[in-house]
Amino acid sequence: MVIFVGQTLMAKTGFAMLWMAGKIQLSIAIATLYPELSADEVEALRAAYVRSFILADQQPCQMFAGVEESLRALKAAGHDLCVATGKSRRGLDRVFAGLPISSLFSASRCADETASKPDPLMLAQLCAERGYEPTSALMVGDTEYDLEMASRIAMPSVGVSYGVHSVARLQRWQPLAVIDYFSGLLPIVGELSR
Repeated sequence: MVIFVGQTLMAKTGFAMLWMAGKIQLSIAIATLYPELSADEVEALRAAYVRSFILADQQPCQMFAGVEESLRALKAAGHDLCVATGKSRRGLDRVFAGLPISSLFSASRCADETASKPDPLMLAQLCAERGYEPTSALMVGDTEYDLEMASRIAMPSVGVSYGVHSVARLQRWQPLAVIDYFSGLLPIVGELSR
């Protein structure tokens, strides 16, 4: 089974999130928030925000309790782990540089490489690249955009209650479960793998 994860791995830091916790492309979020801006102004604001974000984000994120152990257990059990994120490639590479888990992931897709969430294209591309049908994969996410993306291609999903969106917003997309701890994913994957 291939398992996709969004930003459910790391504790959020205290900075203001302009673009819904990185779940959609920043330029789309800016244009939505400021429809009066021209395309050049949107790009200038995006570039300024990225520069400020990188300067303020110099300390590596801490993973939530149990994430590293759970990912290692899933990988050891033969599961293919991939990342589907609203971050840019540069942003994901920066995050992975500070974490001991990047080698656990066999593939990733970022918002600047494909259509932005909740469009399911990044999941479809990862499934094709890894040789899986969406129905035999699992999306694990902390936003309704993650779960909507999976739902749109009939991919099962699991929500995490400790992320960006409330349990009620996650349940709208009918995940198999909403878990309170990442380690709660292990028995779910075990059951799906039978």
